[in-house]
Amino acid sequence: MIKKLLILRKMTASGRAQRLTRLIRAFLAGKLSPKELEKQLETLYNRHGEARATLPRHSGLDPESTQLVTSPDPLYRQIYQTITSTHPLRTGLRDDQIESYANTVSARAATAERLQEYQNRGVKKVQIVAYIDAATTDICRSMHGRIFELSTPNSQLSTLNSQLVLPSSFWADNHHFSQTPTAQMRPFLPPYHYNCRTRVVPYVEPANPYDAALDRYHNLAKLREADVQALVNKAISLEFATRSQLFDHLSKHKNDLGISTHKEYLNLVSTLLKNPLKQMGLAISARDRSLNLYVWNPKVRMVNDKPHHDFAVFSLDKNTLKTFYPKPIEKIMENLDPKVHAKVMLLTQQYTSKGANNMVVEIEVRQYEYILDYFANDDSNDEQEMISRLIMDKEWDSIPEPFKQRILAVDRIVLEKYADWFNYNVFNEYIACIKRRLELEDGAAK
Repeated sequence: MIKKLLILRKMTASGRAQRLTRLIRAFLAGKLSPKELEKQLETLYNRHGEARATLPRHSGLDPESTQLVTSPDPLYRQIYQTITSTHPLRTGLRDDQIESYANTVSARAATAERLQEYQNRGVKKVQIVAYIDAATTDICRSMHGRIFELSTPNSQLSTLNSQLVLPSSFWADNHHFSQTPTAQMRPFLPPYHYNCRTRVVPYVEPANPYDAALDRYHNLAKLREADVQALVNKAISLEFATRSQLFDHLSKHKNDLGISTHKEYLNLVSTLLKNPLKQMGLAISARDRSLNLYVWNPKVRMVNDKPHHDFAVFSLDKNTLKTFYPKPIEKIMENLDPKVHAKVMLLTQQYTSKGANNMVVEIEVRQYEYILDYFANDDSNDEQEMISRLIMDKEWDSIPEPFKQRILAVDRIVLEKYADWFNYNVFNEYIACIKRRLELEDGAAK
């Protein structure tokens, strides 16, 4: 009894979210009975008359509405029901599993509290905000920026599913919610998975045209001419992350562009952005889940007797120019494949065609060799060359033998040094592709 009293006193000395997490851990460890848990939850959430809020169950939504809804049930009762109906088995749990479960329930409770507070303050819309870094999941990255309307207080919530979070199979199999959610998507709220860091904030219409353009993109609304121009203006202001990266890319591509200085190189980028006929698209990269703006010139630049197009990539999340060089149109368009990348949006009419010459030429082999530098420096431009290599494999029989040997030499180094560096769709497909090609070529040589 004394030990239990000390546990409860320790809980009351911390913030509400921390106290909830500790209550859940104590319950899972068998230190609190269900009745004691309910009593402590009531004290925690109802002490100051905070009687009503909604714990957002993912499927607890009006199927005919895109509005968020609230419930007259006390929040502490909803949290209690969630814990007692979804908690894992008490035995055999690791500390990290208990912590993950407790954190996720706390996140749901925090979302419910925020929604109630927003309604009390007259907030009309809320926005999903994900924490963008290397650990951000595909689900959270795709949901980032979504805007939903708040309904009137005390609307009835119909609960059809008591799951704490939806299974990953739901998101993987249902592109309506994950890779390419539509503008009419129902308002699914965080947490979207265990240990989810995504939150809900009040939405305020941005005054900045660039921010307004991103809001339309995140909600898959067609961008207006002013929105596109705002993105272009943003891109014009972006530079390489470092001067060393600028000079590295210049040395790799200056001969193909017919230039010699960094000023000429950057001037070509500026000229591309100012070209009224430029082509553009937005997509979330499969490589690092960053939002990229892709821009290319519909005018053909012949390199090694093959049509190429001046092509630039801008990271809008990292506020940098990532690269600029000539690239065949079929390889440019691979960056805007919705089966590979998330939330793909073409911003302009397409005036370019694939062209008749599909043979791999020297510039493409040389650019593929640069992937070793990109891997060594953790440069996300490696994704561009992985995509190029996948296309090369489809054209393998037409590639001249000296080029094949150069490609295979790079493949071997990649498999030796970098085969286990990443785990995402493009990289996994690329590794499987070059491994299969090497097996075929080595087998034929025996």
